[in-house]
Amino acid sequence: MSVLKVNSISNTTNAFDVDTSDFAKGYAKAWVNFNGQNTISIRDQFNVSSITDGGVGDYTVNFTVPLENNRYVTNVDIARGVGAASNSNIIISEIDQSSTGYRTTSVRFLALYLGLGGSTTLSTVWDPGACFVSCHASPTAP
Repeated sequence: MSVLKVNSISNTTNAFDVDTSDFAKGYAKAWVNFNGQNTISIRDQFNVSSITDGGVGDYTVNFTVPLENNRYVTNVDIARGVGAASNSNIIISEIDQSSTGYRTTSVRFLALYLGLGGSTTLSTVWDPGACFVSCHASPTAP
């Protein structure tokens, strides 16, 4: 196997220069854009093997290659549902933890929205038409 060792990478016009240590630390280790209604369908993804539908509004994003460690950050967003009040979405992201730490093979989240008419009561889980999940993690130090 060949190894290429460089400190930075530039594009052909030198318009930007990227420190190679940023590749490991700053970029998403997994992301997905999927339809959460009816039959789950992945629109686009990186390092996501499948989505498990756990019921209405309950999704688990399964990684193709597990994350290297359990020091990661997950970002989840969903498109507002038809009839839901502006700013009424709530996303509950559940990162499973065991005695050995957080799960590195998947991340689970629930999609809910607040009651209409100014209520702050969690009223409904629902299947959003657009779900967006990304996961960022640093590699294990040598």
